[in-house]
Amino acid sequence: MAENKVVDDFEVLRVTGLEDNDYSRWMENLPNEKQLCPLKDLVIPGSHDSGTFFLDQNMEIGPDESSTIQTLGSIFGKIAKSVVHSWSVTQSMTIYEQLLSGIRYLDLRVAYRAEDNEIHILHGLYGWAIQRVLEEVNRFVANYPNEIVILDFNHFYNMDTATHETLADTLLASFSEIFRAPGEDGPNVTLQEMWGNEEKGHHNLSRLWRGRRLPLFLAAAFNLLSVAKHSRQEIADGVS
Repeated sequence: MAENKVVDDFEVLRVTGLEDNDYSRWMENLPNEKQLCPLKDLVIPGSHDSGTFFLDQNMEIGPDESSTIQTLGSIFGKIAKSVVHSWSVTQSMTIYEQLLSGIRYLDLRVAYRAEDNEIHILHGLYGWAIQRVLEEVNRFVANYPNEIVILDFNHFYNMDTATHETLADTLLASFSEIFRAPGEDGPNVTLQEMWGNEEKGHHNLSRLWRGRRLPLFLAAAFNLLSVAKHSRQEIADGVS
């Protein structure tokens, strides 16, 4: 118990040290000329396999691994999972800590897990449920309303039309008050235009942007840029 308290206290100190540093609000602090640049012309730092700071070795090996690796996992159990874990973890910071450190692009790979009826982060092993990831993003954008966060869902496993619909519904429910349609500007919109737009996204909640047939969500507190060309149903029908 004492050891867990030490870990919790350390995490609190680490997060406190990251809050309000120069990176936590770098978009807001950009010079005026950069705030007037199209979003696509900004260099936006991102992280690879952003959700893999935690992968659960008590769960089975994920469907993204080969049948051989999955068979080894069922035979050798925790020994095999520890090996998979060692090559699958790519981050040491939580989502919130990454955002505080300046990351604005999150690479999220997900899978439906029937055993708990949840959509999880996946990379060799299952990680957090997606709802928990979105809670961390919401926590950040609530504290830093002028920062834009890109959520790129680019790999899907064990997901049919119904689970894609569930993912879309979860995203829309999580960010319903901060979605807005970008209009014809799309990624040519500027930060200042996003900050100054008074429209709320609930007018266009079914409109999502896909890159190479994949949904891409740009989240910002109060004004979420949802660069949109395809409906939620099209995402569910078109992404495999």
